[in-house]
Amino acid sequence: MTTKTHVTPDKAFPPTPQEDPIVWNNIKLERDKAYFIYVGEIKAYGLNPFLIPPLERIYGRPVDCIALVPDVLASYPYSNLAVLNSESYRYHCSTGSLVNCRPSPGAFADEVSSSFLAQELLRNILSEQDFTYIHMFASQPEMNLIDGEKVRLLGPDPTLAHHLNNKIIQYRMACQLRIPVPDGFCCNCLEEALESAQSFFRSGEEVFVSEPYSAAGSNSAFVCNCEEIQKRFAETEQPYLVTRRVPHSHDPTVLAVVANEQDVYVASVADQKMEENRFLGSTFPTVLNKDIVERIKEYTRLVGRYMGAKGYRGIFGCDYIVDDSGQIYFVEVNARKQGTTLESTLTMLHRLPGHPSLPEIEFSAITRGKLPQGLIEMDSTESDLCWGTYNVKCQEDVLAIRDIPHLYNETEAFRRISASAGDLTCAIVEDYVGADVHQRAGGFVGRCISVGKTLPGVHRWLRKKEREVKSCIRPWNPNNGIDLDNSTSRRIAMKQSAVKEESTPHDPMEVPSEDRDVALARSAEVKGLIKDFLKAKTKIPTGLTLDKEYAKAKKRILKILGGTEKSWQNHKWHLKNRIQDVETLGKIIRLSQKEMREIRKTSEHYRWGISPYYASLIDPTDKKCPVRLQAVPSIRERLDISEITDPMIIKYNSPAPLISRLYPDRLIINVTNMCSMFCRHCLRRKDIGHDDLVYSRSKLSQALEYIRQNEEIRDVLLTGGDALSLSDAQLDWILTELDTIPHVEIKRLGSRMPCVLPQRITPALCRMLERHDPVYLNTQYNHPKEITREAQRAVDRLTKAGVVVRDQTVLMKGINNDPHVMKVLMHEMLRIKVAPYYIFNCKKVEGIRHFRTSIQEGLNIMEHLRGYTSGMAVPTYIITAPEGRGKTPIAPQYLLNTNFNGDVLIRTWGGHVLQYEDEKSA
Repeated sequence: MTTKTHVTPDKAFPPTPQEDPIVWNNIKLERDKAYFIYVGEIKAYGLNPFLIPPLERIYGRPVDCIALVPDVLASYPYSNLAVLNSESYRYHCSTGSLVNCRPSPGAFADEVSSSFLAQELLRNILSEQDFTYIHMFASQPEMNLIDGEKVRLLGPDPTLAHHLNNKIIQYRMACQLRIPVPDGFCCNCLEEALESAQSFFRSGEEVFVSEPYSAAGSNSAFVCNCEEIQKRFAETEQPYLVTRRVPHSHDPTVLAVVANEQDVYVASVADQKMEENRFLGSTFPTVLNKDIVERIKEYTRLVGRYMGAKGYRGIFGCDYIVDDSGQIYFVEVNARKQGTTLESTLTMLHRLPGHPSLPEIEFSAITRGKLPQGLIEMDSTESDLCWGTYNVKCQEDVLAIRDIPHLYNETEAFRRISASAGDLTCAIVEDYVGADVHQRAGGFVGRCISVGKTLPGVHRWLRKKEREVKSCIRPWNPNNGIDLDNSTSRRIAMKQSAVKEESTPHDPMEVPSEDRDVALARSAEVKGLIKDFLKAKTKIPTGLTLDKEYAKAKKRILKILGGTEKSWQNHKWHLKNRIQDVETLGKIIRLSQKEMREIRKTSEHYRWGISPYYASLIDPTDKKCPVRLQAVPSIRERLDISEITDPMIIKYNSPAPLISRLYPDRLIINVTNMCSMFCRHCLRRKDIGHDDLVYSRSKLSQALEYIRQNEEIRDVLLTGGDALSLSDAQLDWILTELDTIPHVEIKRLGSRMPCVLPQRITPALCRMLERHDPVYLNTQYNHPKEITREAQRAVDRLTKAGVVVRDQTVLMKGINNDPHVMKVLMHEMLRIKVAPYYIFNCKKVEGIRHFRTSIQEGLNIMEHLRGYTSGMAVPTYIITAPEGRGKTPIAPQYLLNTNFNGDVLIRTWGGHVLQYEDEKSA
C-alpha cells in the first residue's frame, strides 16, 4: 500500500516524512473550506456529517472533516482520510502485507499527538481559520494537540473522562447515589481481591473481577476460584473491583448527554448482546417493559447529574443488568460515546424529524453548557424502525480471503427502511477489512448492521450477515507463509493499493547540499551553547543517582532511632520520631560543639525539626550540603532581624478566620501550622510557633462560609503549615465541604510532603483525593538531591489518582542559585512527572536574609533556561510585591524596541538581535 498525499496547487500541504507511520493518506485541503479533525476508529466516522451544520453556522462557509484513523482496510469509502498505525506500518514495511492491528484509544491518541502529519494539518488549517475542533470518539488524556482557543476538543474533558471511567470510582458513585449494584468489594490490592472473592466462592457463587480500567472484556473476567484470579491478573498492588455475579437475561445500555449538573438528555435504551463479559453488539428497541426502562433512565439521569457536577459535558453511556425478577443492577459508566451512538442518531433522524441530532446536542452541551430547547426523548420500547449490530471479532490471527459487496452505507440503510412502506429488512457490512488483509487477534473483521420494521427480521438478517463475514476469513499462522510475530523491520517496496497511486510529490524536507552546510553550521552553534551545561551536569548530584548513599544513611538512622524497614514506610513513625534535639542530630550528621550551641540558641527563637527521611538525604560531613542548609538551623537566622515578620500582611488580607485573600477569584485557607519538617527558609515561620495546632471544625466552617458567600471564588488553596499534616479524615471533610460549594472549581493543596516525607503519600490518601477531583498539589523541590526514588513513587501515586503535581522552587543562595543546578532540577522534576510552575525569589522575611539572592541572579537563571531547554522545564520567575500585593512575574527582556521604522527589534534566546515586522495597531 503506497502512502499517498494530494497537494493542491493553491495550498502547499507537505507530504509526511518516512518516519510517520502512515499507511494511507488521501487528504486534500481546499482554500474555501473550513475543517475539523476526527480522531478515532473508522466505525464512528458516520457521526461527523452531523457536526457540519452547526460548524457551518459558526464559520459561515462550507465545512469538511479530516479523519485520522488507525484502521487498515483494503479500500476506504471516505475522502480526506489518513491511517496512522505504527504496528501495521511496521508489518507492511517488513512483509509487504496489509495487517490491521487495533491499538488502544490512548495509544492511538498518543500516536496522533506525535505525528508530523497531524501537526502540519493543524498548522495549515489554522493559517486559514482562527480555530478548529478535534472530534474524538473516545476522549483520551494522551491527546495533547489541544491548544486553548485555537484547537478545541469537541468531546468530554479527557482527564475527567479518564477519571470517571475508573470502575472503582463508578461503584462508589452508584452506592453514593443509591443506585442498586451487585454485592461487592473495592479492594486495594490483589491479596484483598482474593480474600473478598473467597467469601463469595464459599457460597458457591461466581464473581466478576475488574481492574480500575477495563472495557469490552479486557482487564476483567468472570471467575469461579482464586486460581483463575491469580492466573488472569498479574498486577498485585493495584486496586480491583470484586462483585458477585448476578444471573440475568438482559443487558440494557443507555445513551445520554449531560450538559450541566441538572440537564441530562436520555437518547435511547438498547439491549446488548454479551458473551461472558465481552460486548458483541446491540439491538433496538429494548424488549424490557416500560416500567423497568423508566427506572433505568432515572438512574442514568442521576449518574449524569453526578458527572455534570464534576464538570463532565457530552455523550456518555450507562450499562445495566436486569435479572429475571426485574431487579436492576448498575454495571458501569462509559464516560465516552457508546457503540450505539451512530445508530441512535440515525433513529432519531427518522423518528424525530427536525429534532437536533445527538452530535448537535453534544456540541451544545460542550460549547454552551446547556441542552438545546425542545428536546424530545424517544420511546425505546416501541418502534417501527428497528436495528441491530454485531461485531465480528477474532480471537486469533485471521486473513480475509475475499471481498464483500458494499452497495450502500449505514446512513443509506436507515433511509431506505424508513422510507419503505412494507415489512422490509436490509443488512450491510461496514468497516470490513477487505480481501488479502490480515487481522490481528482481538480486533474487528467487520461490523454487521441490520435495519428493519420488526426485531425478528433484524435478528434473522444479522445472523445471515455474521455467517457471510465469517465465511470470508480463515485462521492465519506462520505456516501460511508469513510469520507476523517474527517479522523484521527491513524496508521493502510497498505493494499497489486499492486506489490508483499518484506520482510522488517533491519532498520539501529534502535539503540541497549547499544549504545543508548552513544547517550543519547552525547545529554546531547551538551545540556549543550547551557544552558548559553538559560538563557541569556530571558534577551535580541527583537523588536518583544517590541510591546507595541514601540506603546507607537510612540504615544508620533507623539504628539510631530504633526503627525497622516497616517503620520507615510509615509516615506516622517519621512524624513521631521527628529530629528536634541537637543530641540526636549530632549522631546523624557531624556537628562541632560550636554548631550545637548555635542550634540551641537559634531554636529559642525559631522552631526546627527534621523528618528522618529528609535527614537521610543530608551529606553527614558536608556543611554546605544543599539539603542540610534547608533543614539545620543556622546562627545567621538570629542575625537576620532587619526584615519583616509577616510578608502576607495578614491583618490587611484576612477577611475571615483562617483566610488569606490577595486575588480576585482565589484564596487560601490556613488549615494548620503543622509540618513534617520546618524549613529554614520558611516565609510563614511566625505562624509555626512552638506548638502544633489543629483548628476546630467550627473555625474552619467560618472560613468555608465566607467562600460560600463570595461566588467569585473558584480556586481554594489549603495550606498552613503543610496541608498534608492533617489526617485523611480531616482533609476529606474539608474537601467534601468545598465540593458542595457550586462555584468552587479547583481545590489545591500546599504541601512539601512529596519532597520531605514522601511516605505520607499513601494509597489511602490518593484514593481519598481521587474522590474530590480536580485536585492540584503545589509542592517544593529546591535541589536535584531531593528527587529520589521515594519521591518518584509518591508523585506517581498522586498522578495516577488524577492529582496534578506542580512545583514552586525557592531561589536560594548556596542551594540552587546556579543556572546549571537549576536546569538539572527542572529536568529531574519532569522526569518524575512534576511540572515546574514557579521559581520564587526568596522573600524578605526575618531570619532568612542569608538565603536571598539578587533579582539579576534570577534573571540570569531564566536566560539559561529559555531556549536552552524545553519549554516544559521553564517555570515563571516570581517576586512577591511589598505590602502583601501578591506575586509579580519577572522575565528577561527580549523586546528591545517597539518603534523601529514601524517594526520591532527582538533579542532571541541565543543572543541574536533581529528586526521583526510587526502588524500595525488598529
